[in-house]
Amino acid sequence: MFDLDLENIAQIGTTFLIVAFFLVALYKKRLKINKRKNDAEQDYMHWL
Repeated sequence: MFDLDLENIAQIGTTFLIVAFFLVALYKKRLKINKRKNDAEQDYMHWL
């Protein structure tokens, strides 16, 4: 096991936040494009 210092934890957290934000933005953009598939998307979200 390697010990994580505060800098590494902060870096990992920041990277995770950026990736998560990017994925959410991408997903919302895709939802806007696929308005006609809204019902299918809602169904998919229901099972998550």
